Amino acid sequence: SCVTKGYMKDDYVHHFVRRTTKRAPIINRGYYARWSVLRKLMLQFLNAGSGSDDQKRKQILSLGAGFDTTFFQLQDEGLAPYLYVELDFQEVTSKKAAIINHYNDMKEKLGPDASISIEKGEVTSTNYKLFSADIRDIPKLDAVIRMAEMDPSLPTFIIAECVLIYLDPTSTDAIVSWASEKFSSAIFFLYEQVEQFSH
Repeated sequence: SCVTKGYMKDDYVHHFVRRTTKRAPIINRGYYARWSVLRKLMLQFLNAGSGSDDQKRKQILSLGAGFDTTFFQLQDEGLAPYLYVELDFQEVTSKKAAIINHYNDMKEKLGPDASISIEKGEVTSTNYKLFSADIRDIPKLDAVIRMAEMDPSLPTFIIAECVLIYLDPTSTDAIVSWASEKFSSAIFFLYEQVEQFSH
């Protein structure tokens, strides 16, 4: 709805959404606000140290990535980071891997070395990795990060967008603590729903 109404540009969302659902303007504006804030901060992160080696060696980690297409948009704009890693439950990553495999406009963005396993819900290429993981399982999270060849010493932009609110507070605390201890130079982008009188 947001894309068809012109609130934002996404050339890949139609691969994931078959039917457009008409939404109230306030809902579209809410989605736009969420998208624009994330995009603004992400681009600031990617453009920091412009022209230096530091600018080129950056990575993004998306926890509970769902069917987000940000990596492919960044590729089109020539802004993709050194490494972009997405994690979600296997039922989600398997569907996403199947869709990426099916559409050439997405598959070709991965490069000739790409490997796709729909069964495992995995996509691996030089600059993009999609893996299944229950992010509440910290040892598994560590193992997947190693498998994705993320470098904890590199500047890292971590995204948790409408994810942690669905977890219990203990799991949420563990994930945030893990991220702060694991990566020496990181930004943690957290976007969650709150009720009107939430504290």
